[in-house]
Amino acid sequence: MKLKKYITLALAALTMVCTLAACAPNVEHRFDVNEYSAQAEATMRSISQQLAQMDSLLAVHNADLDAAFARYEDGKPGRPEGNVANTAITQDALNDWAARPGRKLYVYAESGATIEEYLSVWYAQLGDVYSALNALSAEQWEKLDGETVSVTGMLVKAGGRTYVETEVSCG
Repeated sequence: MKLKKYITLALAALTMVCTLAACAPNVEHRFDVNEYSAQAEATMRSISQQLAQMDSLLAVHNADLDAAFARYEDGKPGRPEGNVANTAITQDALNDWAARPGRKLYVYAESGATIEEYLSVWYAQLGDVYSALNALSAEQWEKLDGETVSVTGMLVKAGGRTYVETEVSCG
């Protein structure tokens, strides 16, 4: 019986810890900075600050942020055959996305393959995404009410080229 009591107490404690962890903000900034250069560490801190700023902006408008960065060595997803051109978020593209937030908005930029290079590119793209979101009208924000905005950066190597693709989606 004592073993059952201890197991029950351990499970209750684990459940409480999991419940408390779920109450924390849903934007996690986890970087293993012990193995990177000082420049990479500084960029990671800047990215964390940019994501926190974006999360605050979305929270004001009753929306959540889900952000991540991934690496794809085979060119998937991304533009086929590494056909990369640097792009920016245009007002027309932003308006189109805000009118139908279920669609995805993409930004591309060529990058080097080192972490210092591609994190710097992603940081710049996050700044562009923040500026674009900050430019939304009240009517456009209404369509995002209660939604989760996903911002995903991807390092893609395709066709002998390396680039960062940032995808903004909702839902």
